[in-house]
Amino acid sequence: MKKVFILILVTIMTLTGFSQGGKKKEGKKANGAAQIDAAQVPDAVKNAFTIQATDLRWEKKESKGKDGKVKLRYVAVYTQDGVRTRTRFKEDGSPMSSSRYLEPQQLPASIQSAATTKNPAAKLMGGEEVTTKKKEVYYRVRQRSGSTKIISFYDSKGAEIKKDKIEDDSKEEEEEGN
Repeated sequence: MKKVFILILVTIMTLTGFSQGGKKKEGKKANGAAQIDAAQVPDAVKNAFTIQATDLRWEKKESKGKDGKVKLRYVAVYTQDGVRTRTRFKEDGSPMSSSRYLEPQQLPASIQSAATTKNPAAKLMGGEEVTTKKKEVYYRVRQRSGSTKIISFYDSKGAEIKKDKIEDDSKEEEEEGN
């Protein structure tokens, strides 16, 4: 009888955990972005997005700037040439940055080589090609060594750069690898 009671209790706790674990407050993701309908995107942003893309969806992100004021950002999430991409815009349509999510073999050879040289025992998992509003390109590379996740940053030539040298507007807590 005790075993049956414990089994029922564990089942209830497990089901309760699963049903609550995926909930997001007010439809927002962990990074503060909320998926929105294209009709809610300002015309200035839609007009600035000139890319031929498939699977286009929009997100709106609110964040506080260093001055404490709330800033709105609009993010186009789409597929271009088979690569999932995100392009970020200010409310007035000014482009901020973009990220292309790359499989390990899609990373430039110089980036693959730099990451493998830095962490020879780690497996290359993939990365992002990030273009800043100043049109500078850097790569955020993900590697795994056992259960340890390694994130490194490289310029377009494969030279390692420190995270604090990356432009603030291109940093964003995004869901990894999606």
